[in-house]
Amino acid sequence: MKAKRNKMHCIIYRLRKSGGVKIDTRNRNIIYKYQQDEDKMQNKQIVRLCKEFGFARQAEI
Repeated sequence: MKAKRNKMHCIIYRLRKSGGVKIDTRNRNIIYKYQQDEDKMQNKQIVRLCKEFGFARQAEI
């Protein structure tokens, strides 16, 4: 279980470092600007967070 949590934190760290998205770990939300391309939301790290760890994507207006 600890290894899985560490992988999640590594993915979150890399996404925050790259910029463009905000990640709320408590509510498990990935928040992005509405004007951004949807291609950014198809990033394999974001898709993995959604499928494997139960995160949800949310657009911010």
